[in-house]
Amino acid sequence: MAKDSIEESKTGMEAVPVVNAGTAGTTPELSAIPLGESAAGETLPGERQHIVKSATLVMLGNLGSSVMGMVRQQVVASFGQGIASPFLSAITPAQTFNDFLINGSINGALVPTFNDYAEPEKREQLRRLVFTIVNLVFLIMLVSAIVFLFIAPWFINNIQVPGYTPQEKLLTTQFARIIFFSLLALGPFAVLQAALFARKEFGWPAVATAAYHIGIIIGAIVGALVGNHYLGQYGLAFGVLLGAAGEIALLLPGLRNQRLRYMFVLDLKQPALRRILNLYKWIALSFLVSAFFIILDQSLATRTPGAGSDPGAANYLAMRLSTTLIQFPAGLVATALSVAVLPTLTEHARAIDNERFKKTLLLGFRLGLLLMIPAAAGLMVLGLPIVSLLYQHGRFTAHNAQLTSLALALYAFQLPFVAIDQLLLSAFYARKNTI
Repeated sequence: MAKDSIEESKTGMEAVPVVNAGTAGTTPELSAIPLGESAAGETLPGERQHIVKSATLVMLGNLGSSVMGMVRQQVVASFGQGIASPFLSAITPAQTFNDFLINGSINGALVPTFNDYAEPEKREQLRRLVFTIVNLVFLIMLVSAIVFLFIAPWFINNIQVPGYTPQEKLLTTQFARIIFFSLLALGPFAVLQAALFARKEFGWPAVATAAYHIGIIIGAIVGALVGNHYLGQYGLAFGVLLGAAGEIALLLPGLRNQRLRYMFVLDLKQPALRRILNLYKWIALSFLVSAFFIILDQSLATRTPGAGSDPGAANYLAMRLSTTLIQFPAGLVATALSVAVLPTLTEHARAIDNERFKKTLLLGFRLGLLLMIPAAAGLMVLGLPIVSLLYQHGRFTAHNAQLTSLALALYAFQLPFVAIDQLLLSAFYARKNTI
């Protein structure tokens, strides 16, 4: 956990690459900054305290969300790979589309643009911009969910999970059709979350993310009580809808604090919309590439031979559960730090205060590496005991645990680099450079 007592070293000359300058459409220069060098623009103690406090709030929220996510995965895994694998596969199309359309724009385009309206006299302009995007995203998600109803069988059977059994393919398709409608809440949630981040309101967004997992857990419990004979297996999918609605509900106090009341508006002529699209076009391109490899990854996992009667589902389940475990420290540290420093970095970039920009970024590097290196080592060494403790219940077998721990050990190497990567991305985004 980050602590206020962590101070910057006054000695040492280890160089770290840091963004020096840049505008949208150009490549910023990288300059070597001595880690221990003191400068007139050094991060102020109050600012450092605010960053650490903000990061801690996000970390605590992510911790709660991650714990609930672990519980959710335990509940899902207990259904066995015959239901768990189709459900986890069914979540992917909706998540990938949401990441591509809106979620990926939070740090890169929405927060820096919303931050331009930070002054109190621009509050109404911010409100109009935010709810224009919220309403636009809702309409896009509604149309997309309806279209997906028709293309889901072809996409899932031929592209996503071709190695599944016919029954698993059918269940995946049915789950995915239901889950895609969760985007009607998840899309607007991402926009509202970005607005609160830009206003440095971190508490309620951090708490809200846990609602998604809680909704799935409630759906699973209700489904188990109803029983498969009465369509109880769909409790997991309907739980996703419940969780998505819960996320929106938990943002309402934060929106009220910032006086961002809902506005029925669709002002597509706002110049800020064009700036957001200009910033996001490169991020969208990178997400398309990433989505291709995610789908390829899943397809190969379901086709890879192995022990057992259904190796495809076992491989995919191991991959998803190990990814969840990796996302625990990644979300707890890397995401929290990158979100916490972004508004401050944006302010320094707008003021052309390069020294304080660098000091803020270096503080993030130190905190990230301090926490991520031990996390990576722990997951590599203790992977199998952790997986067995968390997941080896119900129909989740020892063979499933071994596959999951192997994937976890291979994934864990990336954690320190994830922290640096996320902070560097925030540095570029703060300067409105998304290339």
